[in-house]
Amino acid sequence: MSNKLTQSEKDALSTFPPVAQGFCTFVEGFADYELEVFVLELSIQLARVCEAAAKLPYIVAESRSESELEIGKPTSDSVAAHTERWRELRLKLQTYLGNADHYWKVFDPTTEKDPVEGMLSDDIADIYLDLQDGLNLLASGAPAGDAYFKWRFDFRAHWWRHAADALKTTLAISDLALPENFEQDHASGNGNVE
Repeated sequence: MSNKLTQSEKDALSTFPPVAQGFCTFVEGFADYELEVFVLELSIQLARVCEAAAKLPYIVAESRSESELEIGKPTSDSVAAHTERWRELRLKLQTYLGNADHYWKVFDPTTEKDPVEGMLSDDIADIYLDLQDGLNLLASGAPAGDAYFKWRFDFRAHWWRHAADALKTTLAISDLALPENFEQDHASGNGNVE
């Protein structure tokens, strides 16, 4: 990696792998949480990983050409394995989330179109796999620049949309789960926030 990085860029690089690992570990342990707790914690994890990803500086891939990492020429076996990992995780999350899995969104807010259905299980699985792919690159001994390039590219080209939709949805679900008198109690100063 380049020695021309600023201190804040170096900090962003050192911060991202543990944040990515934290998100992946959280998702892997989803079944350990009550649904309401999981949804609230997911909103926190999404905000944290988005902040860390948005700060990633542009890093040139070290061992492969950028076009190979961006476009990739995956083998049919690697695509099939990736698709199977995504499918397994998405189905487990879909079962766990139940009715909380589906939400409505406007696909392109710049046009007047009908809303389309989204699924938290799809959002989470896509983000998880993109983060895990970078972690696997680091663990494989590949140059760190390859992982950072992939993480930044995947965030900006793909999973930020999933994260934005999932964050909006998890916050809405969390608001719906609040006790009926929560807002009234807190507006009058009677609430106790810990």
